[in-house]
Amino acid sequence: MRRFMRIFFYLLYHPFAFAYDFVAAFVSFGQWKNWGRSILPFISGTHILELGHGPGHLQRFLLNANLTL
Repeated sequence: MRRFMRIFFYLLYHPFAFAYDFVAAFVSFGQWKNWGRSILPFISGTHILELGHGPGHLQRFLLNANLTL
């Protein structure tokens, strides 16, 4: 199982990276972007360091809220 998961995630993050959004939406029952937006009310300050940004959806939400990354 460990080998399968290693291969699966390698493929998902490299040759099949184009499918990241679809997989994230599918496994989260369509809530992936909503989960990202849910942190906005809890952010204080104007300079944000976002780690593990994935395809950049959270970065877009932060920039739309006039926060500096």
